Amino acid sequence: MSTPLASGARLVLAVVPVAALAALAALSLSGSAQAELLGDPGAWVRWGGPVLGAAHHLAAAVVLGTLVRCCWGCCPTGVARPLRGAGR
Repeated sequence: MSTPLASGARLVLAVVPVAALAALAALSLSGSAQAELLGDPGAWVRWGGPVLGAAHHLAAAVVLGTLVRCCWGCCPTGVARPLRGAGR
């Protein structure tokens, strides 16, 4: 028996392939994936690095967003929210 994914998880699963395709399109259009004359790291590094970088940034955003939501949800309702009176 499986549980349905939350809407936020569906959004994240939809954004990951889009970010990977955007990174690959940017590499091919900008020409930064071309082999260099000196010290060529290889095609796997040239093409995989930006894609994994995009996946890393998305994972960090999901983790930090989850932590903020958990901290915000654990605040008792009778206490003023931390950001509401921060400017005073």
